[in-house]
Amino acid sequence: MVEWRNIILNICMFVPLGFLLPLMGNIFQNGWMTYLTGFLFSLFIEGVQLIAKRGIVEVNDLINNTVGCMIGYGMVMMVIELFKWFKCKNQNISFVKMGMIQLPLVITLLAFGLIFYSYDQKEFGNLRSAPVFQVNMSNIELISDLSFSDAVTQAAVYAANVGTKADTREVADQWFSYVGATIDDSQTDVYDETIIYYSTDRDYLIWVDFLGLAISFRDWTHWDSPKQAGYTLEEVTEILGTYGITLPKDVIFVDHRDGTYTLEAKMGEVNGYYLDGFIDCTITTDGSIESIRNHMIQYEEYKIVDILSEAQAFMQLKKGNVKEGYLKYLDLMEPIEVKAVSLQYEMDSKGYYQPMYHFEVLNHNQSASILIPAIP
Repeated sequence: MVEWRNIILNICMFVPLGFLLPLMGNIFQNGWMTYLTGFLFSLFIEGVQLIAKRGIVEVNDLINNTVGCMIGYGMVMMVIELFKWFKCKNQNISFVKMGMIQLPLVITLLAFGLIFYSYDQKEFGNLRSAPVFQVNMSNIELISDLSFSDAVTQAAVYAANVGTKADTREVADQWFSYVGATIDDSQTDVYDETIIYYSTDRDYLIWVDFLGLAISFRDWTHWDSPKQAGYTLEEVTEILGTYGITLPKDVIFVDHRDGTYTLEAKMGEVNGYYLDGFIDCTITTDGSIESIRNHMIQYEEYKIVDILSEAQAFMQLKKGNVKEGYLKYLDLMEPIEVKAVSLQYEMDSKGYYQPMYHFEVLNHNQSASILIPAIP
C-alpha cells in the first residue's frame, strides 16, 4: 500500500499542472506542448534532486509525473470543449478527439485495475527480497566449492494472522489492561500498516501492525526507573508471561547488560502453532516492562509446496534473478564466493511465510547474505 500510495501521489501531483497550462495560453491547448512541458518540468525537479542530493531520483517519478500532466490536460480540455459547445450551440463536439485525450486516464485506470486484480488472484503475496528485474551478471564472477543438491524437494508455507482494525484494538485493549490504562480514541493514529493507540493520560502508547499483529509498547511512567540487568531467561519468561506472552522452549536469549533483553525464536512450536521472530524488551528493577517490541509472529502451517532445489536456486543467482539491493554494496570487481546455503523464511505482503534460500557469501573479505525465493 505504501508503494502504491507513492505512485498515485506522484501522478496526482502533476494533474493540476496539466489542468492549468491550457488555461494560461492557447499554445498549451496543443496536447503535445503540454505533455512536453510536464515532462521537462518533472525532469527539472529530478535534476535538482540529483544535484542537491536530496530525495530519491527515479525514472518512475518522471513517468508518473508526465502521466499526471496528461490526465490533467484531458480533464481541462473536456471542460473547455463543453464550455465552447454551451456558448456556441452550433459548434459540434469531436467525440473522437475527446476520447483520444482521455486515453491516458483510461489506460492508467485499466492498468491499475489489471494489476490489483492480478495481485488479488495470486495465492501468495509479494516478497521484499524478490527480484524486480534480471541483473546483468556477465561481468560478475560467482564461485563456490559447495556441492548443491539437485533433488526436487518440498517445504511448508505458513500463514500469519492479518488483523483488522478491530483486531488491533483488541490487542491494544489487552495490553493497556495489564497496566490499568484505557485507550483515548481521540488520539488514535491510523496508518497504512499500523495503528498507534494512546492512553487517556498519554502515559502509555502501543503500535499494533496489521500484519501479524506485532506490537511496540512504551510505558512512559517507567522512563526514569532504574533498569535491571542480570535477569535469567526463566525470570524474563515469567515477566513476559504476566503480559500474556508465551514463548517456545528453544529461544536465543541475550542479556545486553543494561536492562534490555533480546529473545529470538526460529519457528518454535507452541500448542500446535509456530513462533518466529524476536522480542526486544527493557525491564525495570521492580519487574515492569518499560518498553517492548514483540515481533515474534505466530504462524500456522498453510500447505506444502514444491520448491526449487539448491542447485536450481544457485542457477537463479547465476542468471541474475536476484534483488539488485543484495549486490549494491558488494565489490563486483572481486569474486563472490558462496560459502553456505540454508532454507529460511520471509513474510510476504499477504501474511504468508514463504521459504527462501539464504546464500552466505564472501566478497573482498566481507560476509554478506543473498536471498532467493524458493517457490518457482
